[in-house]
Parts: sequence; structure tokens; C-alpha cells
Amino acid sequence: MTPDGKPTQRYNDYRDHSRSQIVLGDALRDAYGDIFLIKEHPAAADRSSITGKFKSFCGEWSVGTAAGTPGETFPVHPS
Repeated sequence: MTPDGKPTQRYNDYRDHSRSQIVLGDALRDAYGDIFLIKEHPAAADRSSITGKFKSFCGEWSVGTAAGTPGETFPVHPS
């Protein structure tokens, strides 16, 4: 939502089914780009760094909730 409560252009673009996958991919890269600064192809051993990134964004209170879940479910390559 924009500050005045209207849908963003990205949301409108996402609703176009011919572009939704590209728009979603761009949004994920924008939202989680810092994860790939930790390591381009994260492995299971990098999980604590990934979870730490979410904790730094969401706050310490979110361990096991908002920060813990994405940190634990972010795709990693087997070590």
C-alpha cells in the first residue's frame, strides 16, 4: 500500500497473470537480497546467519515466529 492507502504499482503488475511470476521474483529479490550477500548459495551450515539476518530486521522478540520461520525455511543446499 502507498502512504495514502492505495495499491502499489507492483501489486497492480502482480495481478497481471502474464507478468505475476516476474513481478513476484523481483519482489523476493528486493525483500531478501541481503540473504544472498551472506552467501550466494546458502547451505544448511549458514542457517544461523540467515536467521540472524531475519532477527536483525524483525527484532529479537520474533525468534521462533517471524524471524525463525523464514530463517529455517529459506532454501539451502545440503552441506
